[in-house]
Amino acid sequence: MTDFNSINNLNFYINSRNIPLAPLKGTEEGIKNQENNMSNTRSNASYYSVYPPLLYTFQNARMDNEIMLKYLLNLLSLPSTIDKFIKETLSKNKDGKDNGLAKLLTENLLNTKALAEYLSKNSKIAIEKNLRMISDSLKSGIDDNFQLREVLSVLSAIHAQSSSNSNILKEFLLLYIPINGQIFDRETEYSPDSEEEKSEISNSCLSIMLETINFSNILCVLNIFDNNVCLTMYAVESFPFAKFKNIILNFAKDVNIDIIIDFKIKKMQKNDTKKLQNFKIVSKSLVMLNVLVLSHLIVKTIIKIDNDFI
Repeated sequence: MTDFNSINNLNFYINSRNIPLAPLKGTEEGIKNQENNMSNTRSNASYYSVYPPLLYTFQNARMDNEIMLKYLLNLLSLPSTIDKFIKETLSKNKDGKDNGLAKLLTENLLNTKALAEYLSKNSKIAIEKNLRMISDSLKSGIDDNFQLREVLSVLSAIHAQSSSNSNILKEFLLLYIPINGQIFDRETEYSPDSEEEKSEISNSCLSIMLETINFSNILCVLNIFDNNVCLTMYAVESFPFAKFKNIILNFAKDVNIDIIIDFKIKKMQKNDTKKLQNFKIVSKSLVMLNVLVLSHLIVKTIIKIDNDFI
């Protein structure tokens, strides 16, 4: 999902929320064509539960990762940020009825099985919408539907994973982390380096196993002790632990999460060079929301540190 133009394709995000468009610009013929395209799209608004993008933008524009994710979240009926997701799962509609996200909780814990069912159902609906949009773009004479097909590929990967419930937290968190789209349907090659790591993973509330480009494999293990979140991180000596710790502690302070961080040095594996980042998550069926929030931050922070490393 690279080489996209996010400014032009802000129309995706704007139209999905029925925000008024800015005045059209260009030649008289171009404006007329745009007006006709918008008129045709609006006439079919009831055809989609999500307001579709203006098809003509596919000819000259590309979405970047962030805009693509916003578009996917909209198709999947998910909030635009992880913070809003947490808030909406804990809230109720004005009429007092639980919203769809509230059903994902069991005693204020995220039920990963319920999350998988939710994403399986919504991704199936989104795939059908996306296929109709590809068909409509072809009928409109637009052959460049690469991005719609890329969206379809991501939705298909989410549907496959959510249907099997094999690693659903990875697919869920990926929707909130701008990263290469290929990761959605790629399995991680990570394997624990020691019996200690294997034991930590099997006994943890949640474990994140990351493949990085510059720091080999990284293991983050999260547990709860005496209302504190305990993070044990296994990483090579070159990893900037102080920078990482500062980011996590500042965030935890802002959201009132008590966290204890412990680092353990692991050896760099020979010939362990990665061209793509990836991760997988192993967790219990019920996950505390503060652990979910920290997991999102941990993955996002490590990926950014890895990308910025020189």
